[in-house]
Amino acid sequence: MLKLPIRNLKIKSFSDVFGKEQKYVFKELDKLHEFLKKLKYEGKLFQRRNMRTVEKIIGDLKGSYSLHKEIDDQIIFPFLGRHIPRLSPFLLLLSGERNEFYNILGDCEGLLAKLKKNKTLKEQADILDQLSDKGIYAIVLIRNHIQTEMESVYSAIDKELHTVEKDQLIASFKKHTLSWKKK
Repeated sequence: MLKLPIRNLKIKSFSDVFGKEQKYVFKELDKLHEFLKKLKYEGKLFQRRNMRTVEKIIGDLKGSYSLHKEIDDQIIFPFLGRHIPRLSPFLLLLSGERNEFYNILGDCEGLLAKLKKNKTLKEQADILDQLSDKGIYAIVLIRNHIQTEMESVYSAIDKELHTVEKDQLIASFKKHTLSWKKK
């Protein structure tokens, strides 16, 4: 799971801070896509290995997402809602979108568990099709979400907030993330 650089953090732009997270998530999404294809087409010989890898990737994505969600929901989105109110509806849309892809990743975990239990080839083929479809949908949704968030939310922080407001947000960000590290 990704760890955001927190201690002695000198933030020039929020796009830079979350750029590392973006690269990590994109790399994990590429691996997820690769292993979903392998799971579907490599057959029984590699099925266990591919299922374990897909489970690990989904778990890592959910873990990274939960930290990111906390930061957005507890710090960044409320701050932006107060300082740039016109973004509030958009921030609600992003929150809803995040909940949707988190649920889709949970559905993928459920399909993996179902795949482990089913023994007939037809049932396995149906589940693999569902898993592949849901996984690819999650990948596209997450990629789009990240790109939208980077181009709008973090860009708005960098371009529209005054220096004093950015400093307040950075202080709040550091304070909260350091308290999370202690948990």
